[in-house]
Amino acid sequence: AVVNAEYGEAVVSTQSTGQDLVQTALIPKVTSVVERCWRPGALAQSERLVDLVKLISEDYGVEGSEWERLNQAILYKIKQCVSQIGEGGGGGVTECTGLLHAILLWDGVASGVRGIALQSLLSERILPELEELRSEPGTVEVVEGVIRAIPSQWFDDTQVMVPELKGFAGYLVRLANKLGSSEQRSYKTAYKRVKSMLLRMHAIDLLKSK
Repeated sequence: AVVNAEYGEAVVSTQSTGQDLVQTALIPKVTSVVERCWRPGALAQSERLVDLVKLISEDYGVEGSEWERLNQAILYKIKQCVSQIGEGGGGGVTECTGLLHAILLWDGVASGVRGIALQSLLSERILPELEELRSEPGTVEVVEGVIRAIPSQWFDDTQVMVPELKGFAGYLVRLANKLGSSEQRSYKTAYKRVKSMLLRMHAIDLLKSK
């Protein structure tokens, strides 16, 4: 396989490599790129890096100390980015949602990513920001952005709600109830959009139970 990280320098380009060369040269070079150059919130950059790591894992497996070091480097940069996004009064819903999308590209590729994304970012940063927004039709567009940031297979490959999304689903129920209490057409339309999101998440029973 020919592999290039596309970060301004080649990682390793070779026509035939063995497992030893992958462990001693390729993976350490990718780890170096992660540590020195990668910005987790940069979507295009993250997409290329995820594709590269997927290629390595599919061709050569994910065992060995160098692979673990790479995984730890990815997690460290993600944690660092999440901790910094709210500093200085920044890190609004839109910015945090973009980061959530970029981080969740790693779900199933690097271990430990889902917990950081859903607990440290969605539950502890995004949800409090959403709770501060007015319960009006314009807020629904913001919430739909959060849904789009979550991998579609989380909803398509199961018929039950992902447990870690329970807090987010609870917010959607509260938003739906407030929107549905209005007789204005725009609010009724927004209510239907939130209801569709709950259906998508397999959480519609939470709304019915209210």
